[in-house]
Amino acid sequence: MRKMRNILIGTLCMGVAGCGFVTGSGEKVGTVIKIAKEGIIFKTWEAEIIRGGMNNVSGGFSTKPFFFTITDKEMLHNVQQSFDSGKEIKIHYKRRFYIFNWNSECNGGECNFLIGIS
Repeated sequence: MRKMRNILIGTLCMGVAGCGFVTGSGEKVGTVIKIAKEGIIFKTWEAEIIRGGMNNVSGGFSTKPFFFTITDKEMLHNVQQSFDSGKEIKIHYKRRFYIFNWNSECNGGECNFLIGIS
């Protein structure tokens, strides 16, 4: 009985740890500089955009990379077209927090998932 309870509790904890909790959402505009299928256990499509902007102190330009995961094949095609043409793209994303993180592009367990392109 005790062994069964421990298995049930362990399974429940693993299930909760594998679920991502939405911690935010937003939009970014930038140029796609990387698309790759990556992952340690599960392979996912990862992309990176750079967003240029003025640096507050020096007045110079800086680039800040933004990493996101693409789960939809149609959106992957649109991101690939933007990458090939070098045009800016506006993405809509949701940020999820994972206790156990298998993705190297996630920042401290928080991963950005592409949910739309405009």
